Amino acid sequence: MPYQCVGSEITTIEGLHGEEEGKLHPIQQAFVEEGGFQYGYCGGILRAVNKVIDEHDRRGSTQ
Repeated sequence: MPYQCVGSEITTIEGLHGEEEGKLHPIQQAFVEEGGFQYGYCGGILRAVNKVIDEHDRRGSTQ
């Protein structure tokens, strides 16, 4: 429910983008190159992958 998101950071698929305007985020580009896009599913998967990578980077993991 939207009210449960109050005070949370929300990233939409449009929020994932490359460093330059008009460029895809590296995760998006990898999905395109590997045929990983499925209408209705890929947006959630892309955001989930991005979150995992961000959390991994924040922890300073070397895996």
